[in-house]
Amino acid sequence: MKNIVIVVTLDTKGPETKYVKELIEGQGHRVIVIDGACMEGSFFEADYPAEYVAKLSGSKLEEVRAIPEAGAALKIMEKGAKIIAEELYERGELDGIFGLGGGMNSTFASAVMKELPVGVPKLLVSTKVGDPESPQFYVGDKDITLMPSIADIAGLNKITNQILANAAFAISNMVNAPKIDKSGKPTVVLTMIGLTTAFGLRVKSILEEKGYEVVVFHAMGIGGRCLEPFVAKDPDVVAVIEGCLWEIGNFLFGGMSNAGPHRLIEAGKKGLPQVIVPGASAYIAFRGLETVPEKYKNRPLHEHNPKATPMLLKPDEAKIAGETIAERLNKATGPVEVLIPTRGLGSLTGKEGTPFYKIEKELGSEKALIEGLKSKLSKNIPVKEVEAHINDPEFADLVVESFMRIRRQRS
Repeated sequence: MKNIVIVVTLDTKGPETKYVKELIEGQGHRVIVIDGACMEGSFFEADYPAEYVAKLSGSKLEEVRAIPEAGAALKIMEKGAKIIAEELYERGELDGIFGLGGGMNSTFASAVMKELPVGVPKLLVSTKVGDPESPQFYVGDKDITLMPSIADIAGLNKITNQILANAAFAISNMVNAPKIDKSGKPTVVLTMIGLTTAFGLRVKSILEEKGYEVVVFHAMGIGGRCLEPFVAKDPDVVAVIEGCLWEIGNFLFGGMSNAGPHRLIEAGKKGLPQVIVPGASAYIAFRGLETVPEKYKNRPLHEHNPKATPMLLKPDEAKIAGETIAERLNKATGPVEVLIPTRGLGSLTGKEGTPFYKIEKELGSEKALIEGLKSKLSKNIPVKEVEAHINDPEFADLVVESFMRIRRQRS
């Protein structure tokens, strides 16, 4: 028997929650319900009633109910629900967590789910999965599984009955997944995207042969947002190799592969060795061509696939991206080395016939990025410029050599 927590508001999602609860219990599991109801009329008595959740939130339920705006009221209840979920997990009484609803319940449940470690099964059935921005908001930097409800979760009918049954059986089986033991190997974090894949895969292969476990983050915005807390918290991480830093430019210039303002921070703060390659950093990205803002419509664009459209930055923009990378690296408390492939930072440039080859030669965007990086970088951080393309095997080999050197120095 496993313990599955349901985080919900029983004033609006009572019958649906009871239905899911009974299905999960039918699979032999214990269900623990946390009720964040902000209105009167909870459908059944939860294991953690709304009164208790409000108290843990530092309020009284009558005070919460007096708040006219539902979002603000539920935000208060969220505090108590997080405390309960964390305590249950610490006591070994939370093996999985489940939520269901529209915008309010999805926000409430996902906020609680985000407090739990990666690896704990998390399933949210939501009406909001199809919204362009909602999935990223609900998932954040955690492993929350989203399931579209198709119909509104406002009653039990021939659609919601089946969707919720599927979800109940899904979470019931997710909690039975085996707990995978750690490899015991030192972990190296590596970033790459499709435009630097040859580089990343060669580095990964060599390091694995040398006895390291390599965790690769796809630097498409969400990758960088997941990388930073992972590096900060995982005790097995011994170094970071950055093979793609275009998330910096995406943040600065409104691209969609935007990891936010805290990229390239945690490894330096923790004092971990870093090998830095500014892969693809003179580009930013959008999804389909239709997502490119009007102000960028006449820029050099390439439809890499239907959901990836890189854009070459202007030299002045690329220079700012390079300077920003340098400024963040300068704050590092551990060893840093920068390696720059001067014959192309990604598969769109540097080689004749690539999509941005001619226009980049004319504009000099990659050269501007390199100049910006070098101009602001601390003199204590060594820089090596290599006459190679980032995806050339010999460049990857040099990066591994650099990594091994600073690892030896560190030990």
